[in-house]
Amino acid sequence: MFDNCLVTPFKNPLICIFDSGVGGLNLLKICAKKLTNYDFCYFADNFSVPYGNLREEEVFVLVNQKFKIMQALGCRAAVIACNTATAVCVEKLRKIYSFPIIGIQPALKQAYLRGKKYTVWATNATVNSPSFKSLFSKYFIQGSKVVALPDLASEIEKNIFNLQSLNASQLLQTVEGESLVLGCTHYSYLLPFLKIGANFSIFDGIVGTADHLCTILGRTDHFSNFKQKITFLFGDISKNKGVYDKLIKNQL
Repeated sequence: MFDNCLVTPFKNPLICIFDSGVGGLNLLKICAKKLTNYDFCYFADNFSVPYGNLREEEVFVLVNQKFKIMQALGCRAAVIACNTATAVCVEKLRKIYSFPIIGIQPALKQAYLRGKKYTVWATNATVNSPSFKSLFSKYFIQGSKVVALPDLASEIEKNIFNLQSLNASQLLQTVEGESLVLGCTHYSYLLPFLKIGANFSIFDGIVGTADHLCTILGRTDHFSNFKQKITFLFGDISKNKGVYDKLIKNQL
């Protein structure tokens, strides 16, 4: 199922997914299930996590390096599964590359539609980006608040196989309102812990991003007799494979 060889041709049209680390593997799982006639290539940069504490220029350089390779591979579409990278890079990348680029954003609209105040968890870079500020202003409800969590993504990345060691109950003390919006795909790994005793809804934007990709490409874009291939490139490949294997077995 897994292949790390760049020179091996992809027999199906290729979709590339990028994330700073393991966060986007949740999105990869859903996209691969929805679009079975596509091959997927997962680009990661685990050794630079957290992107949320980097300068915008640093994030763009790191992400653009990967997108140059995506272009060389002839990808049909790319998905940025990192909220920080989407916030600071997606518009620049769309001006450079001709293939569709789908970015993930905090699901503020879903929280807004509930009509009551909500809390957003996000990285420093996401919170301070113009795109997030614009989104929050558009879907602002009186009393809603944003909580910047500079270290949470890196803690999840480091403890991905031992998430129970993280103190989710302490984080829950920051939540006010009807909903919690997870503004980083890494945070979604805490869902089993956050839902225990929670009296609010939780939104992470992952399913919405996968659905958007399906809309762009069309679920029946082509027919293929070739088995889907999922390739992992860059970052901690062994770790990313291990996390993905647990995800598809519903062990994370």
